Amino acid sequence: MKKIILLLFLFFAQVFMALQAEAREIKFAVLSDTNISLSKHVINDSGLTSSINYLQKAVKELNRSENNFVIFAGNAIANPDKGNLVIFSKIIGKLRKPKYVIIGNQDVSQVSDLDKKEFFRISNIFSRNRIRKVPCTKRRGNDFVFVYMDGINQFIPGYAGKFTESDLLWLENTLKKYKNKKVVIIQHFPLVTNQQTNGFNTINVDNYIKILSKYNNVFAIISGHAKVDEEIFKDGIYHISVPSLADSKEYKEFIIDYTKNRYVLKSKIKTVD
Repeated sequence: MKKIILLLFLFFAQVFMALQAEAREIKFAVLSDTNISLSKHVINDSGLTSSINYLQKAVKELNRSENNFVIFAGNAIANPDKGNLVIFSKIIGKLRKPKYVIIGNQDVSQVSDLDKKEFFRISNIFSRNRIRKVPCTKRRGNDFVFVYMDGINQFIPGYAGKFTESDLLWLENTLKKYKNKKVVIIQHFPLVTNQQTNGFNTINVDNYIKILSKYNNVFAIISGHAKVDEEIFKDGIYHISVPSLADSKEYKEFIIDYTKNRYVLKSKIKTVD
């Protein structure tokens, strides 16, 4: 009897250890609409604006966190100004974690001499941003691919996003290339949202969603812009909007907990002190 109990114990121990060995986690934080500017909302004697103050506090918190990396989902600055971008980049340059910064509708403008190329040049110099241009892909281990999209018109800036035909063709080819991987898409503009305010949706959302419907490997789409904490599960995809750090002092942390056949997304709101 004792021998049987011992054998059962060893069997279940082996099963448990096998499951533990198979389990994986990806931990990351997403901040959006940090809206860095020196020109308004001075809140203390040091002259720091609220947007700068909140970002500095978030960086300190993130350095103490267990996140593997940090993503900034656009509208890093309040307007396309190189000085504001340098300030933003120097602050996040103090992050002791890999950082991925994409552009939002407020970040670039051909008229202001801060186009997409110049945005990434400056952010790469001062923050060691891992992104050089969008769209692009970054693999996470053997199982996940993070796709960073564009959707920004630097020639005619506006609140509504529009993904070009070339961007959508690139996306389709990318989803096809990584058909055996799980894909997380990061972009400034949401595709699916309950927010009705004009400009929160993308203009050609139907064309985008038609591409997504051809593939079953897109796990989540995480965006900013809407300035709300919102999660909608539709057609097998998590559509997640991250709040504005500048407006609400909030950002979001995520854990993707997965094994070979199971994928779970956990999230929580973090508020800077």
